[in-house]
Amino acid sequence: MNDPNEKEGVSEHQEIGDRSNLSGDIVELEQPRSKKKKEEGTPKPQTRTTTINDVLRSKVRSVTLIRVLVVTVLLAVTIIMQDRVTPGAMFSADAKSVVLFLAILIYGASAFYVFVLLVAKNYETLIRLTWLQIAVDLVFAFVLAMYTGGTGSVFSFFFSLTVVISALLLFRKGALVAATLSTAMFVLLASIEFSPSAREWLMHILPGTLTEEIISGRATTQNMVVNITAFYAIALLSSYLAELLRAADQRIAIQSTRLESLEGLLDNIITSIPIGLITLDEKGEISFMNPEAIRICGKESEDALGQPVSRIFPDVRHILANRHKAGRVVNEITSQFLRGEIRLLRWTITSLQGPDPEADRELLIFEDITDLVTLQKEMQESRDLAAVGQLAAGIAHEIRNPLGAISGCVQMLRDQLPDNERTNQAERMMEIILRETSHLNRWIGEFLTYARPYPAELKPVDLSRMVRDVISLAQQDEKFKPIKITTDIADGASVMMEADSGQIEQVLWNLLQNAQQALMETQEPTISFEIEGVKAASGEQTVLRVRD
Repeated sequence: MNDPNEKEGVSEHQEIGDRSNLSGDIVELEQPRSKKKKEEGTPKPQTRTTTINDVLRSKVRSVTLIRVLVVTVLLAVTIIMQDRVTPGAMFSADAKSVVLFLAILIYGASAFYVFVLLVAKNYETLIRLTWLQIAVDLVFAFVLAMYTGGTGSVFSFFFSLTVVISALLLFRKGALVAATLSTAMFVLLASIEFSPSAREWLMHILPGTLTEEIISGRATTQNMVVNITAFYAIALLSSYLAELLRAADQRIAIQSTRLESLEGLLDNIITSIPIGLITLDEKGEISFMNPEAIRICGKESEDALGQPVSRIFPDVRHILANRHKAGRVVNEITSQFLRGEIRLLRWTITSLQGPDPEADRELLIFEDITDLVTLQKEMQESRDLAAVGQLAAGIAHEIRNPLGAISGCVQMLRDQLPDNERTNQAERMMEIILRETSHLNRWIGEFLTYARPYPAELKPVDLSRMVRDVISLAQQDEKFKPIKITTDIADGASVMMEADSGQIEQVLWNLLQNAQQALMETQEPTISFEIEGVKAASGEQTVLRVRD
């Protein structure tokens, strides 16, 4: 299947010369402009915009130049042959003056053509100029034929040349129109040759045209048939070749546009990727650096291009020196002092194929992995700390078991000790052991909860009952005696919810302890509990507030 873009480009190109209602529309696809370069030293893709004005203007300019050259040659031949006028020669006696007049006419017309090309801005003006040139060329050929042998003139090829020019400028339509006009002029010449009265009348007006000496012995009918056939054959052939040439130009233009698009895309990729790219020539000097490479090395492109790569990256020298030992691709990590600090660079070096297969070129791809290595070290340290935490959790768990045994033994001793053997000092010592054991056990429990958190076990719980239980527990503790604990939860009220009862109780108890520590220096310390139901976008919610 054909590319739809190619079809579109061809149809637009075919409008050249076939439509006269265009005014400089863009025919070829315009290469999208690449992003503006933020760094220097990067190649910029060239863009090319071709309009039908440009195409036609270039052709008309070339044809004008060729026309001047042909007329100049004709004028030179006339001057050379002016002393060789004999009956039956290609020039009549008056041919010299006629050729001089025609040459001056063509030179003046060419100057006018050049002026119009300079000032013309739209397509219609160029089309009119093209038709004017064809008309002038046909008149030139007609007048020259009248003075140089009529239908048998050796210069009848100027008609055919005009047909070719028309095909080049206006393709098949122009070629057929020029061939038809040439045929009409040739028929007019033949009619004059067949009519003696017409020749006499014409010679009376224009002496030297179609004299008896010039046309005697000429096969007028044969000349007319041969030339008319040649006109249309040349028109068809030249227009066919012109169409082929135009189609080839279109394909080349489309391929060129695609190539420029790919070049622009490649340039944008090279400019945007966060990896440094450096190319080295056969001398080992830097020939290209992308913006990321310039940023990493911390130098301006004009300071780096043309310099040996070892001057900027000294550690690359030994890699390049041992390239033949490592194979086609080399992967290395080096440390470089860049921008005032040590940076780690990971290199990939490979051969770069260029137009000269004998030239030893290198492609250096590198990236700054300093931050990556630092992150890997931090992750390793985190894993080590996690392992230490697991070890500490295991040790804490092992310590917790003897603490329970110690606490149980002390309680049993205190209960089994007879009253007559109890002393205040013994009671006080056992209370200290139990209190500190409880404190240490609670601390280890909190540590284990932090070190090895367990997933919540959600089940229906009564939040109001949990709040009342925590308040009752706090009121039995001596340190909460000075604090007034209030709640707006009525006795018997029930607020059900899905939660982990153990974690909720721990949260409430921690909040109470924090409040107690904060209220130690205050007068009339108060802690309040409130439960409130609110409506949210996700549905009914319960809010528990603890205030001090």
